[in-house]
Amino acid sequence: MDFLITEGQLKFLLESEKNSKLTSDMKELHSFTVNLVNKVRKKFELNFKFLVTWGTAIGGLVVPLDDYIRQGELSLSDDSIALVLVGVACTYFYQNKKELKKILDKIEEHGLTELFEKALSEAEVLRKEFTVFLSGLNLTLGATVEMIHYAFIIPIINDLIRLSHGDAGAWETSEIIVERLLASGVVLISGQVLIDVINKIVKRLRRF
Repeated sequence: MDFLITEGQLKFLLESEKNSKLTSDMKELHSFTVNLVNKVRKKFELNFKFLVTWGTAIGGLVVPLDDYIRQGELSLSDDSIALVLVGVACTYFYQNKKELKKILDKIEEHGLTELFEKALSEAEVLRKEFTVFLSGLNLTLGATVEMIHYAFIIPIINDLIRLSHGDAGAWETSEIIVERLLASGVVLISGQVLIDVINKIVKRLRRF
């Protein structure tokens, strides 16, 4: 049996398929952080489970660093890379100096200090560029430490560029994107605040 759908229905289905990728992307970022935390706990007996709370944002920051490390350090084990990445995550997402010292000591013990410093330097470049990007939107997100909580946006910028050039209005597009992000269940930013952020991003990207 053949089923006929209108052009509008086809467009809706295609857009839904595109946007559902945002949902899966958020889940993947969160899972990436969970896996890092579990590796560090099992291999190095360090419990940083609290990082899972901001797992999606942390994933947005450290996934690019994972690629950066693997391109230059082919001989490193997954456990060593996980230790370095969790160290970077703790630096930005945890203010407890005592707990941070634990992982820095472990990084030094395993001869990974130089790599950690390189990764941290790369993370700082990424953080500054992202902060400048958000600042250019005239958002009122508070301190820089709060801005980093939006890091889950970093890996989906290309998706946002594509979606921002769709036929729907900026606000409508933003609502659809936010709906998909929140559908992942791992984004902690409130819906209304996130709509405002995404709407300003979409409006800016439509200029290019």
